Amino acid sequence: MTEPDLPYITPPPELPAGTKGEIDPSPDVANPLPAHEPLEDTDTDPLVCPICGKTFKTKTELDLHIATSHTQTKKTDV
Repeated sequence: MTEPDLPYITPPPELPAGTKGEIDPSPDVANPLPAHEPLEDTDTDPLVCPICGKTFKTKTELDLHIATSHTQTKKTDV
């Protein structure tokens, strides 16, 4: 099949001369997205492992630590 046989394949648009692939946004178009303030690190108390005293920023990290570091596998005789 040749390119004319494939109507869904179109060549990319040509960029204006002198550009390197980037096009500056039009100054007439306002940015529709609001400006975001960076998130600040809240000075909350860290979560402390009740077994070893290690601290964590999130409950998920603490739960994973307890599950992987402080669980003992019990062997049962069958």
